[in-house]
Amino acid sequence: MLTRRLATACAVAAVLLAASASSHADQALNLFSGTTDFVNLGPWGSGEIKISNWERFRDRQTLEVLARGYHEGGRLDLKTPVDFGPFVGDPIQTQVVMLVKAGQPERPRQPRGYYGPQMGPGMMPGMEMPPGGMPPGGYPPGMMDEMMMGMPGMGGTAGMRGQPQASQALPVDKVRVVLVTDKGHLSSGDLALNPNLLFDDDWLLISVVLSDFGMPEEDLAGAKLERVVLTGNGNGYIHVASLQIIQEDTPLVAEIEGPEVRTIPAGQPAEFTAKPQHEGVAASYQWDFDNLDGLGIDGYSEKVSCQFPEPGYYVATLRVVDEQGRLQTRMDTIKVKVQ
Repeated sequence: MLTRRLATACAVAAVLLAASASSHADQALNLFSGTTDFVNLGPWGSGEIKISNWERFRDRQTLEVLARGYHEGGRLDLKTPVDFGPFVGDPIQTQVVMLVKAGQPERPRQPRGYYGPQMGPGMMPGMEMPPGGMPPGGYPPGMMDEMMMGMPGMGGTAGMRGQPQASQALPVDKVRVVLVTDKGHLSSGDLALNPNLLFDDDWLLISVVLSDFGMPEEDLAGAKLERVVLTGNGNGYIHVASLQIIQEDTPLVAEIEGPEVRTIPAGQPAEFTAKPQHEGVAASYQWDFDNLDGLGIDGYSEKVSCQFPEPGYYVATLRVVDEQGRLQTRMDTIKVKVQ
């Protein structure tokens, strides 16, 4: 479940993936969009980051980050630190925008000494004999399971008995962005890789308002942005196609009025209202009231009415889109309990 003010972007905001921001933005900092012209890559803890050999976004290169929990990941060091004061001065008008996708889990590292270059006749990679042949007393507990993993149709000793194997869930389903300045750092907190944020193929386009970052107690006026850290909540890969910091002089407002959790009776119409836009901003509203079937459109106006025929738990989603296509699309969600 996304936080109340977690802003998200969708396909109509594709223009913001370009290296430069629209003329409607006060400030724009492009950290990555296929090249490392402005940053140097380096590990964070025992994590890794590099240009991916496998994933591309359209015709562009992407980053591959290996995360091992929130303390291990990758970093992007700015070749020239940037004045971050204007972004921090108006944090509610600033967004960190990313195009990301979760990759495969990290393969477990095999015990040293058991898997080496020695291969027996007809053996597959990963089935190497340990030095000196079979160790006295056989293999350590669980090693045969590890050796059988990766063979077609085999999933450890359970696979050898013909038992069906459960598919392994992706180990990274939340990411975190940390902005490091010379006067303190700001953390985005957990950002869920929600499939409802689908932008293109398996890529998710998410953005976070800077005011939602954990702000340090230090005064960041005049601070220099030196580094951006990317991590995840599990052991696996995160691919990044675009990473930008964008400030808009008049951002869209996407907020559903009322409590974050609403209780309404089944079969009775309920009204949902969006907060108005800033003066002079023309926006369209898109409502969805059941995210289990993907994000559709169930209503278009600033105020809509919806009837839930069955008791249960639902998610009401509001997307606000700039009709001129210049401002970042924003979204808000609330929980609805129908009884």
